[in-house]
Amino acid sequence: MLELSEIEQEAWALLSAVEGAPNHPFRTVSLATIDTQGHPQTRNLILRAADPAAKRITLHTDIRSAKWVELQANPMVSILGYDADARLQLRFAGKAQLFAPGSAEQEAAWQALSDWTRSTYCGGPPGDDLTQGYVPAPRSEPPTTEESAFGQMRFGVIEITAHVLDWYRHQRGENLRAKFSYDGAEFSGSWVNP
Repeated sequence: MLELSEIEQEAWALLSAVEGAPNHPFRTVSLATIDTQGHPQTRNLILRAADPAAKRITLHTDIRSAKWVELQANPMVSILGYDADARLQLRFAGKAQLFAPGSAEQEAAWQALSDWTRSTYCGGPPGDDLTQGYVPAPRSEPPTTEESAFGQMRFGVIEITAHVLDWYRHQRGENLRAKFSYDGAEFSGSWVNP
């Protein structure tokens, strides 16, 4: 039987390995928020970084998106990642902190992005209706300096500090599940019924 401390360390090591690994199974995670009507909303985002010592997960978003507004109103979130090959689910509950344009955290994150990733923030607001029949043409060039400056003003960083990790490995005949609660960098863990 695995030790709980090993499981907890392995989970964060997997998340930390995502940075610079575009095909990593935990690169795309689902973020769940609560909208202004009290309804849950879930969407997939790219995991940008994980800090095992701080128990922190970093994501990026357009500040014009509904999720930014939702997080301003209620910073409590859930994150779900799944590795189908390893049959491993990592589910986190935590609190988000937002870094808007003008913050040092946002500036550093923007400078680390490729031109092509920056182009994501150069278009219209997420979720806006498009004129019937209009489909934006794919970009053939990276954004200009001017476009990039506008894009940066639409770019935000979400840092989520985990309060709970629910680790679940699906194994034929022997599903395993453990839960960890965090108080800063300290944690307590226990086996739970799958």
